[in-house]
Amino acid sequence: MEFKANSLVIPIEDIEHEHFYNICKLFKIKIDPGFLINKWDTYYDDSRAKYYGDTTARIGNGNILYFPSPEFENTFIIVDMFNHATDQSDTIMLYIQCNNSMFEEATVLMEKLNEESSILTELSIPTENLGEIIEKRNYPKKREDFGYEYMQDIEVFE
Repeated sequence: MEFKANSLVIPIEDIEHEHFYNICKLFKIKIDPGFLINKWDTYYDDSRAKYYGDTTARIGNGNILYFPSPEFENTFIIVDMFNHATDQSDTIMLYIQCNNSMFEEATVLMEKLNEESSILTELSIPTENLGEIIEKRNYPKKREDFGYEYMQDIEVFE
């Protein structure tokens, strides 16, 4: 069976949109968007903040969250919460992978999510190897951002 993938950058606040719920429903994956938003907030490092709300206190923080489908082989959602130094919109990278029979519907939902997002980006085929992203033995791994190195881990939610 063949599998296809898409990726999308969206602000964390847009994860509560109905189209994200529908992607999860299609894949039979239970993800509480409130949990993702709370998780995002845990990556704020108060000790690095120069003032209340200082967004630099989140730079270089954020894990990979991996949600495999309990019902469909090689079908999953990945939420990459790594915060880049240039991110001014609190964005996450959302990856989906599913079999060909679900891909068209999943792509339509991703496109709708993008269109109704507070920032418009581009839905794209991931250049990353998603199999490598979800492989636990690859973590913790180094992430580089503007000459600084950060460590990122993976959390699996089965």
